[in-house]
Order: sequence, then structure tokens, then C-alpha cells
Amino acid sequence: MERINIESLITSGTINITDNCSVIINKSTCKNLNKIIVEDRVNCDILFAEIVDSGTFEIIAKDNSQLTVKGLINGSDINLAFKAKTAQNATISMHFIDFSCGKTNIDAVCDMDEQGSFFSWQMASLAAHKDDKKIRVNVEHNVPYLNGDVSNYGVCKDNAKLEIAGTTHIANGASKTLTKQNARIMLIDGSSRGIAKPILKIDENDVKASHGATLGQINEEHLFYLKSRGLSEAEAKRLMVLGYFNPVVLLFKDEECEQYIMNLVEERI
Repeated sequence: MERINIESLITSGTINITDNCSVIINKSTCKNLNKIIVEDRVNCDILFAEIVDSGTFEIIAKDNSQLTVKGLINGSDINLAFKAKTAQNATISMHFIDFSCGKTNIDAVCDMDEQGSFFSWQMASLAAHKDDKKIRVNVEHNVPYLNGDVSNYGVCKDNAKLEIAGTTHIANGASKTLTKQNARIMLIDGSSRGIAKPILKIDENDVKASHGATLGQINEEHLFYLKSRGLSEAEAKRLMVLGYFNPVVLLFKDEECEQYIMNLVEERI
């Protein structure tokens, strides 16, 4: 896809995408942005190179459009809100890596009001050095024939706290809907605290819905195996964290970006 100059598209804080394209949003541009609209039958890939400030982003995918939003969150004491809305047969896929520090709140909501639409959210978050993080993802399925997929991965260490929560709601009348939600948190040490609270609210019978939560200490057998292969304990833990992040990192499909993310993992652990 053609890469375009995003600065030329921003009007009063809004980007309106009318043609198939690839877009990179840098830190300075991000400060002036609050709404992204993708028009009918447009395929767009947006990369937030780095989000370091608090903000609210409204994201709208119109009929038969496909939007992929990827981003790195790397600020301190930030509050982020994403409000997504899918039109008929539209797709919104959102992939984020979170390395923010301090007290962080990340909220995402998707309203699915027209048939045939799909919403996907994938996030990997590292909480370390007494961070206090809350991640909430809520998805509203309001009509038939919808598809939702929410997965959050977290790693927690050094007296940090990480809470991953969210509600997937299938409203009465939203038949033939398929949805799933998953939350996984790995604790590197005994001083950290993780909370995983995926919730399903189902008001319709003819649906397929699932949710799961995994929370636990680092796998000692895996750690022992890696150390037996000549790695130090620190190196072994680094590899295990990278492995935990890989399902989201690989979605970026950019070697330079992947390497930058891996370097940040090494810095923080």
C-alpha cells in the first residue's frame, strides 16, 4: 500500500482516510489527533510509532472497510481511551505493545451496531518497577452476525500491579455472533500482583462465546531448562518474557519495529 503524509490529512484533530494506504503517526502528530475515519471499501494500515501522552482516540470503520491499528505505548502516568465503531462488514484490528511507566489506565470500547463486522484487540503489557496498570477492553455486540476477539498478555515484576479486565456483551437479538476473550498474566516474582477479570454477558442463545484467564508464576521447569542450556537466570527470564510478547509483536510485521520492541523489553526487565 502507498505510504502517505499524515500531516496533510489532519483537519481539526480528525484524519479522514479515503484511499488504500499505510500511515505512520509520530509523537508530535499524535498530540493533535483525536479521530480516525476510514471511508467505505478502504483498506488502511496505521502505525502509532510511539504514544507517550494521555489522549482519547475515536476510530470509525465504515462499510466494507478494513483498518489495522498498531502502536507502541511508552509514556509515563498516562490515561488512554480508544473508542471504536464498526459499520456493515467492516473490520478493525488493534495491536498494541505497552511499556508505559508509573500509573497507567488504558480503556478500549468497541460498539458493533451493523451486521458482518469484526473487531480484534491484541495487547502485550509489561508492568515493572512498582508500576500500577489497569487495562479494560469492552465490546458490545448489538446485532446478528458479528465477530469479536480480545486477547491481553501481561508480564509483572518488581512490586508492580497489573489488572486486565473487560466485558464482552452480546445483546438480545445479536444471534449468530462469535466472540472470545482471553487474559494471560505471568508473574516474574512473588512481590508483584496480577488480576485477570474477563467477563461475558450474554443475552442471546444462538451464539458462540468463550473466555479464559491464566494467572501464575513463571514456569520453573522452563526456567530450569533454559539455565541448563547455559543461559543465566536473567537471560532465561528475558527470553520467556519475549516469548510471552511474541503473539502480539509478530502482528506488527516489521523487522525494524520488532527489534525496537525487543530492545525495550530488555531495558525494562
